[in-house]
Amino acid sequence: MAQQIILEDLKYLSQSIRNPFGVILSSQQLYEVEKVSTEVIFLEHGVVRYQEDQTEVSSNKTIVEIDVDNSKEELSTALQHLKMQSLKFNGGSYIAYFEESITLNHILIAIGNSDLKVKYIRDISTSSRRFFVN
Repeated sequence: MAQQIILEDLKYLSQSIRNPFGVILSSQQLYEVEKVSTEVIFLEHGVVRYQEDQTEVSSNKTIVEIDVDNSKEELSTALQHLKMQSLKFNGGSYIAYFEESITLNHILIAIGNSDLKVKYIRDISTSSRRFFVN
């Protein structure tokens, strides 16, 4: 909580009307950094990558990271009517890919109408988190 407060304060101070200033923040906590940043740049094997990079195979897709207490088959069955394109296990959570016409709201409705036991869900379609999917 203290880390998030400090990051929010830093963002607020950097956007001062009288004396705005840039901040370069180095962190391995992508989610926290993305919440307060206007731009995220990171290195992957020495190559610069940008959060808004749309050259990815995953561009124009809805990508959701989800952690459930259910099996992959149960998760797949609950989301099958949304025509999920693929479902990958990424070391603790699943990454589900859908057409861009399927929104997080559609996915949440499908989950709400199922017996899935969801521990965590996040839309990573535009997050740099999508670059770290196996």
